[in-house]
Amino acid sequence: RSLLMWTLRPARPLLTRAERRRPGSAGCAARAGAPAAVRPDARGSGQRAAARIGCETMSDAANPIEAFVQSLLARIDDDTRNRIDATAQRRSVDAMGAPLGIEDELRLLLAAKYLAAADGLSGAEVDGLRALMERLDLPAVAQQHVLEFDVSAVRPEHVGELVPSRTRPALYVLSNVAVLAALDGLSDVEAARARQVGAHLGVSPPLVDVVLAEAVLTADALQRGDEATLRSLRPLQRAIFRLL
Repeated sequence: RSLLMWTLRPARPLLTRAERRRPGSAGCAARAGAPAAVRPDARGSGQRAAARIGCETMSDAANPIEAFVQSLLARIDDDTRNRIDATAQRRSVDAMGAPLGIEDELRLLLAAKYLAAADGLSGAEVDGLRALMERLDLPAVAQQHVLEFDVSAVRPEHVGELVPSRTRPALYVLSNVAVLAALDGLSDVEAARARQVGAHLGVSPPLVDVVLAEAVLTADALQRGDEATLRSLRPLQRAIFRLL
């Protein structure tokens, strides 16, 4: 399973169309000078929306995660992109009951890298990033770009811009990025960064602590290949996601 797909099977997509277009969403600003956010599809059937998770009014230039995602996608040919997108959607539907496209997966991946890099990326965390990219069938060149992505310009508020505040999608993002960071044990520095991210996602400090505790259990089970424990954690994960 994808490293970002173990948790909740949400009853609805991460963001509804109304939420994506909602004016004044936290952290969202009007686009100005941002890279092109849509590209013609290979069959000329119109344009592809830039974001399912992200705000359509988000400024790519102001958010390094969004700017990187759009820049990387611009380098991938349409046939490859369509193939990867289909893989991402199929796996996400199987894993959590809602379709995520390639853009969504890249955003989550980069947010996870940002959190895991709080104390330096370990071998286990790099292996986790590679595993996700391989499962998405990202080309080797694109994988290398992701591994080289400089997280030094990313701030907690940039992750907070990826989803509306105080929502189940916000919990989903926090949970998944925490699991990757916990693959080598969640350090105090990583936990502190997770709490900062949680604050920008509108998640209360006590609930952040619950999410982190569950992420540590999930990461440990993943490292041991313990499918029985992973299955037993799913009711807990669903219960946590119902808290928002």
